[in-house]
Amino acid sequence: MVGQDGTLQLAQTGGGLRSSPAFQSCTTSLIALVDESGSIFQRGVGLSDTLENWQRQLRGTADALTDERTLAAIRSVDGIAFRVDGFNDTTRQLVGWRVIRTSEDARQVAAELYALAERDQGRRGGTNIGHALEMARSHMQNTPCTGGERIIDVSSDGEDNNAQRVRQQRDTALQDGIRINGLAVGARALPQWMRDNMVTNGPEGNGGFVISSDWPGYSDAIRRKLVLEIAQAGGYEVTEASLSEMSAPAPVRALEVAEAAPARPERDSTRR
Repeated sequence: MVGQDGTLQLAQTGGGLRSSPAFQSCTTSLIALVDESGSIFQRGVGLSDTLENWQRQLRGTADALTDERTLAAIRSVDGIAFRVDGFNDTTRQLVGWRVIRTSEDARQVAAELYALAERDQGRRGGTNIGHALEMARSHMQNTPCTGGERIIDVSSDGEDNNAQRVRQQRDTALQDGIRINGLAVGARALPQWMRDNMVTNGPEGNGGFVISSDWPGYSDAIRRKLVLEIAQAGGYEVTEASLSEMSAPAPVRALEVAEAAPARPERDSTRR
């Protein structure tokens, strides 16, 4: 059933409504790729580097996972498998595969991310999105989920100079049935580049989408994005109306169960 604000619509195929995938061990595998290239740490010419935006990604993802609206969406699809990798020229595991069904599951993952934000200085280097996508596709082979949706979620403030390789990885992911979504964050970000080269959208796509955010709004943006992605796994289609709601202060009503969940006060993801 569609929320009253019309931000999401049931996907239709062949005139009929697409049903949710059969519940197995969990229904959705989601890899979050967070950018740790050099630009993430730069404040500007003549200014020293800062960890602020690196920590915003880690703490913001933790806050998003433990928000009651996200948890309600997760419960509605019987759980997700979740993994976090960081990327620059290469890719590394930050949090390995975890199955999240309950608030306690989410809190455990969030605790790992907060601990990383405290101790991990991040890396510096290029923005090799193509390699990150290739590695994420390989990690999908080891997901604890059996069947269901597979999603790669890329957060970045830049673009890969080798756009051809990114497009090749996108096309291969599409053939494998993997959806790629993007979060273009910060003043340097180019959301249109993501649409043209990275996400699985367009006539031959599978519903991949891009949203934009400034750095202070990262936590809220990634929460809204997670809810939309989980809604897709539950049989909903992300529409232009739902994407336009990303900048609104009210939560996106992605699933009726999620819209009924109480929202906890927003926290500043840059502070512990």
